Amino acid sequence: MSDVEMKKDEKITEVKKDEKKDEEKKKPIPIPPETEIKNNAVLIDRTVSTLEPRFTYRVLRTLTALRKRINAAVLGTAIESIYMKGIR
Repeated sequence: MSDVEMKKDEKITEVKKDEKKDEEKKKPIPIPPETEIKNNAVLIDRTVSTLEPRFTYRVLRTLTALRKRINAAVLGTAIESIYMKGIR
């Protein structure tokens, strides 16, 4: 009895390729750091006005990931958009 050469099923490889494309499409788009800083400022303001510490905890959880994506320019832009110029 001789060995039989097995062929790859083309349908299976096409399905795997389609699954990989779907996985790439499902990845969420990350929020820009400026927007995340603005959202955190809103949460801190809400914490102060309602005296609910859970909003502060949410901000603290996001800081480690945000710290890796931030630089001086991003921080400057976010601060300028949160605090209007001319108000002291």
